[in-house]
Amino acid sequence: MNLVLEKKEEDIIIKIDGEITINNFDQISAMINENIAENIDYILDFENVTYIDSAGMGGLVAKLKEIYSYNSNLRIVHTPAKILKLFKLTKLDKFFEIY
Repeated sequence: MNLVLEKKEEDIIIKIDGEITINNFDQISAMINENIAENIDYILDFENVTYIDSAGMGGLVAKLKEIYSYNSNLRIVHTPAKILKLFKLTKLDKFFEIY
């Protein structure tokens, strides 16, 4: 998995390329932790995400809760259909802003 970070005013965009799994979610978590602040929109760009396992989904939920504690928000954009289907099957699409 490759990550690219972009900062734009009050947005932090993390572009993810590859699979999100139990073996690499800590990279996403660390990148968010290094840039955690109040009133920031964290945007995860899933355009090139090819797979996400249950640990990756659970990690996203944990990060969402942490980000909310900073009065910030987490959005997921450019979500491929097969990844969006997983969010809908697990009903996590009700918790995340997914575009």
